[in-house]
Amino acid sequence: MTVKRPKDLPAATSVAVGDIILIDGATGARALAATAVAKVAVGKTAAINNSLTLVGTDGTTQTFPSTSATIARTDAGQTFTGTNAFGVLTATSINGLTITTSTGTLTLANGKTAAINNSLTFAGTDGSTLNVGSGGTLTGSSSAGVFFDNLPQNSKSAAYTTVLADAQKHILHPSADTTARTFTIDSNANVPYPIGTTMTFVNQNAAGVLTIAITSDTLRFAGTGATGSRTLAANGIATALKVTATEWIISGVGLS
Repeated sequence: MTVKRPKDLPAATSVAVGDIILIDGATGARALAATAVAKVAVGKTAAINNSLTLVGTDGTTQTFPSTSATIARTDAGQTFTGTNAFGVLTATSINGLTITTSTGTLTLANGKTAAINNSLTFAGTDGSTLNVGSGGTLTGSSSAGVFFDNLPQNSKSAAYTTVLADAQKHILHPSADTTARTFTIDSNANVPYPIGTTMTFVNQNAAGVLTIAITSDTLRFAGTGATGSRTLAANGIATALKVTATEWIISGVGLS
């Protein structure tokens, strides 16, 4: 073969398929053994027009000595196949998962916890189910999906109208308040509790008589079907369940 460079191969040089040809300004062109290493001088560039294939037992690793080394593709993003290990990545998306902040942190210890510093939102057709393992706690304050592993307390010693956060809680009229009070379930127009919401009312020992009222919707007494406000005596407990958008049913002990 003929090498068209300022310095051609010496006439006696034998070139075989698979040999590496080195051309430099000091020694001219010469063929290297197939096991030799082709080196690129510091600050220079080795341009591969089509593809670079690493084969053999040494073909599994490509090492970049500098922390500033870059694998660049000008027409599109890089494509990697197989299993790849990466260090620190800077990206806006991974496998379709969009990363919307460059400062947020998602920490997942081996077999442990995913910690979200601000909020975690589930959306789409897969957003309706969240499984919490044994001993886990799921809390919230929105109008839908408020869950507790107990029945949190809201203690009131004055007339009180319920709010959204009272859903799935018990409202206590404590012993220290011996004055008769009225606790009112707010209307659906003001507070649209989801159907299925429950609120439990507790009138503690020695507390004043408690009236359970409703703003403008229907409060129906379980068993009789009577509507209107109910009276809860001391040591009484009653639970109201929302069964339609504007109707609740209430039952309990010490309730009349």
